[in-house]
Amino acid sequence: MSYSSRSSLTRLRRRLLAGFALTLFVLVPSRNGYAQNLGWDGPTGGFILRTQVKNVGGVASNRDTTNADGDVVATKTITQTPIPVLLSVGVRATSSSLFGLGGNAPDFVARGFGTVAFVFKGPAKSTLIFGSEVSQQPRRVEGLPLADIPTTLTYAARIVPLAKKKLNVDFGVLQSAEVIEPGVNLKARARFAFGISYGL
Repeated sequence: MSYSSRSSLTRLRRRLLAGFALTLFVLVPSRNGYAQNLGWDGPTGGFILRTQVKNVGGVASNRDTTNADGDVVATKTITQTPIPVLLSVGVRATSSSLFGLGGNAPDFVARGFGTVAFVFKGPAKSTLIFGSEVSQQPRRVEGLPLADIPTTLTYAARIVPLAKKKLNVDFGVLQSAEVIEPGVNLKARARFAFGISYGL
């Protein structure tokens, strides 16, 4: 299983957002091999910076906002089962609430996330991956003292037509918040995303 597949849900989640974002993911080798001894790959580190975002908090203060995430993820592929299973667990340090959609968090905080996905053989040598991610969110939003952001769920599917071509087609639905405080409705209960990526 490639890193591209392992990070499918995490990167698909980023596509659910509007605005300008710079994303960087790097592979960080484990020095002591402890994770590998437990059958886990990683860690993988990532960083995303969002700028010029006028979201809920930005509208309230009439300004563009900037926020960022830093992720550390470990993954495990279980192939001893009839259907291969892909697991990922990680920690995200973030200054955004709901990945920036809900606004900025008052401070940088650490939040956990995890994914589970199932890998199937598709027609014509394709691969189908179906999975879900749960992600904790900073519960408070800067400038909105009554706001309460819940944990999010993401449901995603990836189609890999030919593994050798490194082409991926992604679909996903983010299940998150609607009314976060009286008079503020994010309308993010079911947000759909679609993406196509090609690895070099």
